[in-house]
Amino acid sequence: MNRCMATAATIVLGLTVALAHATSAAGHEALAASSPGAGDVLESGPSEIVLTFSGQLLEDGAAVAVSDSGSRDWVTDSPTVDGATATTVLDSA
Repeated sequence: MNRCMATAATIVLGLTVALAHATSAAGHEALAASSPGAGDVLESGPSEIVLTFSGQLLEDGAAVAVSDSGSRDWVTDSPTVDGATATTVLDSA
């Protein structure tokens, strides 16, 4: 597996773990969709992660964690929350 695919797979795994925690903390809203989606195979790391939940999110205290197998944190800032959608910009390096 090349480095980009391994990084993408790790990002998706990290999202799954983060979402399991975020879902319980966000009033039991369930993840309805994500971009990139679970199981997506990417040629390079994404520039952002978009998460859409089943209900409105609280902006205060919203957090998304994305890390790779070396524990590098790829999130550059707090997520932007718009209704049921949270968008997180990722480091491009």
